[in-house]
Amino acid sequence: MPLYNVAPNPSGGDDTAALQAAINSTPDGGCLAFPANSVYQAGTLKLYSRTAVRLVSFGGTDLASLSGSGTVFHYIGPAGALAMIDVNWSHRCSIEGIRLDMSGPTFPTCGVSVDEWPDPTQAAHTTVCSQFQLLRCVVALPGKSGCDGMWISKQSKTNCEFTEVRDCIFQPFNNTPGMGSGVVQWASFNAKLLRIIRSGFSYLTNGVQIYEGGCLVEGCWGTGNAADVRISGLSDVLTVRDCRFEQSGIGITCDPLEIPQDSAIMVEGNVWGSITGPYCAYIPGRQVMFRGNKFQPANPQTPPAMFQPQLPTAGGSLWWVGNLLTDRIADNSSQAYQNVTSAMNWGRSY
Repeated sequence: MPLYNVAPNPSGGDDTAALQAAINSTPDGGCLAFPANSVYQAGTLKLYSRTAVRLVSFGGTDLASLSGSGTVFHYIGPAGALAMIDVNWSHRCSIEGIRLDMSGPTFPTCGVSVDEWPDPTQAAHTTVCSQFQLLRCVVALPGKSGCDGMWISKQSKTNCEFTEVRDCIFQPFNNTPGMGSGVVQWASFNAKLLRIIRSGFSYLTNGVQIYEGGCLVEGCWGTGNAADVRISGLSDVLTVRDCRFEQSGIGITCDPLEIPQDSAIMVEGNVWGSITGPYCAYIPGRQVMFRGNKFQPANPQTPPAMFQPQLPTAGGSLWWVGNLLTDRIADNSSQAYQNVTSAMNWGRSY
């Protein structure tokens, strides 16, 4: 059997069956190549119990805009379906250079689902879900409630390990403020190291939302998110570094009732500009460090309480080292400026 298959050309109608047949006929370890400058209309496509299958666009996608010249999957399936692409019980599979467009009248609950769940339409699985990669893709969300860009471990809450998102963009299709989260890692006792590298998140409710499991967010960017990074559960280890976000409601935050008591959280070398919310960062927890970041409010004349640490519980520590808060806090407010600068390097253990 060949290791490379070429997908059929778009039919102009519903391509779901033809695309699924092409995926199914691609052997494990193989690549299904899609022609450049092609737009497919399809419902949910499934990668079930597969190993090392790659879905790759010949032309790639243009990450500079949502109107890229590569391969486009335009969703036309029923409203509320699980996902546009359902990656279930699959190992080392990837989607590369494809634009997932959910801007139509109906949309699924997420663009890509990576999970282990008992799909009644499929035979017994023979693999586990790990090492999935989403590479050089654009995920165009509808900007409406009920649709996120990518889910990890939504159904199973377990075992989706070493997922990687690299060089991707998540934002509403019309580039205007909308709803939904870019990438959501749901509660999972064994979701080891979700890596999100050099990807953009803009005009979303949450850029990245973590319920549980280790996560690295590195070299990412975005604008206009209500929250750039949100912790919504007992996250294990979270690192956010070398990112730049603009016009955020809040840079990095934790849901009020979800206190990550057993977490280690590092926020390092990031720039947040024009923060519009009441504070730039809010993370209660046991082991938290902010180091070498820059935070700036949208209106320096009426600055928010720029950093509001929640004192950790017994046995924890909170460190604030070498961070820069805007040097234009308020007119005629030298005392406020002094309060900020004096708090730039401190640490407390409990």
